[in-house]
Amino acid sequence: MFILRVCAVTVLFYVGLAWLSPVSAEESSAGIVGNQTVGVVVGGMLPVRLTDGQSSKLNGVSVHPSWQMTVTNPIGNEWWSGSIALGVEMALLGIAEPTGAYGVGFTPKAAYTFTSFGRLKPYIEGGGGPLWTNFQERIPEQGSDFNFLV
Repeated sequence: MFILRVCAVTVLFYVGLAWLSPVSAEESSAGIVGNQTVGVVVGGMLPVRLTDGQSSKLNGVSVHPSWQMTVTNPIGNEWWSGSIALGVEMALLGIAEPTGAYGVGFTPKAAYTFTSFGRLKPYIEGGGGPLWTNFQERIPEQGSDFNFLV
């Protein structure tokens, strides 16, 4: 019974793909100003010791929700043509080892998305902002509860 359901769902999926119009997969020729992007990056944090003075091994989870909006149509006609976007990103950090700790940060950011490579859209982004943590008393290398995200 389970195999029959899986087969039926698979067939319906491929029939739905076959009925899609090829036009729906093409990009719009209209301007892209005002396009908004919402995203989230979730990952684990593993320790990397760069000096002997680092005694703690921080392990935990990092969550970075973000939002950005395109503010220009593509600029230029060469390989470097692209559009500029402005946005914000939050940083939510949770340390599980060697002690329970957390951090919260906010980062304004700017991004340049190359538009001359067809469907491939490489981008460069950067930003920086404050990060508040409760690491100071718990992690020896931490000198303050306030840091900066880059």
